[in-house]
This record gives sequence, C-alpha cells and structure tokens, in this order.
Amino acid sequence: MAGTRAPAGTRTSAGTAASAGAAASAGTRTSAAGACIGVDPEDQRASFTAQLIWQQLHGIVSLRISRPRFPWPPLAETVTEAVDRLLAGARSAT
Repeated sequence: MAGTRAPAGTRTSAGTAASAGAAASAGTRTSAAGACIGVDPEDQRASFTAQLIWQQLHGIVSLRISRPRFPWPPLAETVTEAVDRLLAGARSAT
C-alpha cells in the first residue's frame, strides 16, 4: 500500500514471498525429477533434469502462443511425449 511502512527492523523486499514460493516450487520439481530418474533430490542431475523439463514445456507453450496457426498436434499428447522422452534419456544417463 502506498504510504505505509514496515515496522523498524523488519526486512522487506518486493517479491520476497514470490521468491520463497519459487524456491519451494523448484525444490518440489527437483525432488520429483530425482524420483523419476532414480537419483537423490540433492544430486545435480535431479536439478538439471527439472530445469530441462521446465525449459522444454516453456518452449512448447511459447511456440503455440507465437505460432497459433501452425497445425500443432494435441497439447496433452505433445507434453506427455516430450517429458517421457526427456526422462527416458535422463534415466539412461544415470
């Protein structure tokens, strides 16, 4: 709210709650990716796999937004196939 201040000694930052939520969400994604490829969530491969999935899904969505007239295959099928193939590759690399 404009004109309001946090009490003295209180640390504030725009986006602090969002950053905490994003970190928790990233941890959940990393744990899930680790479970899918059979490694500990602390293993760098879990984090890397989670990031690859996120990047791939972002690309799928971005392309559909920027090229709406392209004859894309069904979204659910595309996402399932993309993630399945990515995880299969990640599993074979472990």
